[in-house]
Amino acid sequence: DTDTEYSQVTELDALKKQLHWGHYCPTGPTTVPTVPHALKDPMVFQAWPDIYVAGSCSEFATESVPYPSDSSRACRLICLPEFGEKGEAVLLNLQTLKVELLRFEDD
Repeated sequence: DTDTEYSQVTELDALKKQLHWGHYCPTGPTTVPTVPHALKDPMVFQAWPDIYVAGSCSEFATESVPYPSDSSRACRLICLPEFGEKGEAVLLNLQTLKVELLRFEDD
């Protein structure tokens, strides 16, 4: 059962799998409505990104994944929860790709 199999995958794990598969929507059109394209699939990564962010996640998570062809480079994966629910935001240093989590509390 696909739902049971994928219910154990974290959002960060899903980003890592998409990165390694080189596809933004590997389960489309089965789970996400996508339109087939005759000439090329626009959901295929043209190159590994330096930064890959997913919003509306259940919690903040981040990881640096080394490029397969160049271990001196890495892609920074970031899962962001909805700001209105968690009051969390992220600062990302574009030179080092280091992440700082900011938490805002309502007094």
